[in-house]
Amino acid sequence: MRSNYIGAFIYLAIFMISGSVTAQVDWVKPTAEIEDAQVVIEKDKVINLNGVSRRFEAIPIELPKISNVAASYNIKKINIVLPPMVVKIRPQTMKPELLQKFFWGTVKAGYGNYRSSYLSASFGTKRSDESNVNVQLNHLSSARGPVDGKNSAAGITDLNATGKVFLNTITVGGELGYARAGYHFYGYDTTQVVDRDSIRQHLNKYHVRATIANSTSESVVDYTIGIQYDFINDDYKSKESDFGVAVKLKSILTDNLNIRAVIAADFIGQSDAEVSSVNRRYIKVKPILGYNWDDFFFELGLGYFNDNDSLSFSKTNHFYPHLGVHYKYFPAHAVKLTYQGREQRVTLRELYGLNPFLGQHINVNNTVNPVSINLSFDGNFNRKVGYQIGYQFDSFKRIGYFVNTSPDSTRFDVVYDLGNSTRNQFFAEVKYTQSASFQISARINTYGYSTVDVVKAWHRPAYDASVRTNFFFFDKIGADINLFLLGGINAQEPITGAVVKLDNVIDINVELDYAISPRASVFAKFLNLLSNEYQLYLNYPVKGFQAMIGFAYNF
Repeated sequence: MRSNYIGAFIYLAIFMISGSVTAQVDWVKPTAEIEDAQVVIEKDKVINLNGVSRRFEAIPIELPKISNVAASYNIKKINIVLPPMVVKIRPQTMKPELLQKFFWGTVKAGYGNYRSSYLSASFGTKRSDESNVNVQLNHLSSARGPVDGKNSAAGITDLNATGKVFLNTITVGGELGYARAGYHFYGYDTTQVVDRDSIRQHLNKYHVRATIANSTSESVVDYTIGIQYDFINDDYKSKESDFGVAVKLKSILTDNLNIRAVIAADFIGQSDAEVSSVNRRYIKVKPILGYNWDDFFFELGLGYFNDNDSLSFSKTNHFYPHLGVHYKYFPAHAVKLTYQGREQRVTLRELYGLNPFLGQHINVNNTVNPVSINLSFDGNFNRKVGYQIGYQFDSFKRIGYFVNTSPDSTRFDVVYDLGNSTRNQFFAEVKYTQSASFQISARINTYGYSTVDVVKAWHRPAYDASVRTNFFFFDKIGADINLFLLGGINAQEPITGAVVKLDNVIDINVELDYAISPRASVFAKFLNLLSNEYQLYLNYPVKGFQAMIGFAYNF
């Protein structure tokens, strides 16, 4: 017991000495050197402590007393005999798993009715940590069309080359592309006799891209810098050039706070043979601050837009807020609400992509969208079923619609609604994935427009829906089945101005593939199975039932 008391006194003394040392003000950090010293340990040394004046009573230390407890137990002796363990040491003989076979080239060719020919070829470098290069060629043409045989023939050929170089801290990318589309203005009365050369049209599109992006996670700021040049011309001497620069930045300031920004500028030149050239500009600067708080994510930003379009008049600068909140109310379910304003860039190249039957002297203007509100719910019920449902409201101060021109109703012009028009959109989507061998998805959108300067939202649908599915049998047979529905399109009769409601669209497409070997396969495509020659644009019916068979080979 005496040794227990001595231990307690020693502990108390060390505690007091360490406390006094901690309380020193003029403390000097010791050096890393060890002084020479001799330590003598005296076993029977008696330690005497000096008295210390205090304003409080010492805390009594009660040491536990050990009592003798008699416990009766009996341990039985158990004899366990283990068999001798044989250890065999041998080198690993399992081969490492090989990467999946990577083909560096694919060629796909087919032929179908309407005297249609199809060719697709892609080539790329094999796996590399330093660079990659890919080349893609696509061609699809039909010598006959839905109206007047060769007078509605059409075709398109495009060639693209892309590449990337992976350096230590950055990734440099580039792209070159050319596309040529040929078609005819076949939306005329078939009782008329027309000169085929007078309705022929060709579009030539060129583009160049270059990007630089950081490729290290240690960078304080993630960035992507892009430069692009687009050029397009047609048979009627219309042309447009577009030079643009865009910078995307993102930085994580703290664990909960981040900031991202987009800075873009486009300088566009448009001209044709009969109208003097027009120089347009589009500038966008939009920083957004993001903040995480538990299951919430907040966004706060401001967008600045500048343009000099012909319909901008004196107001060339636009400032619009950006507000957003994202809440995850279950681990796999979330709701998002966004309020923002924006100005959407529009070019002649983009308008041709929406409607190739444009006439001459198109007045191109950006779309001004001061208010855009989006509310959406999305999530996954399990690993197989996902969904999204929501509502979007948009108000416009400048939006364009396609109308047939007069007296030549085969061409289209763009008319603008400069009033406070609106659009209400409801959308829902569901996707089911049984496995890699079966997937199906469905989506529906409904639109409600209110217009001011125009009678209807010309050539805009009131609804569209789609069902897509793909599946495989026996790892050799693949099938893609797509159903498209679209309706509620209104057009304007060019002479009388009357409203013409186009028929609803029902389009079913099926594609089948059979793998002869890992390298070779055959395919069959069946488009517009119901042979419904519907119109997406007034006086322009599409081709009816189409069938194509072909062959594909990987090497």
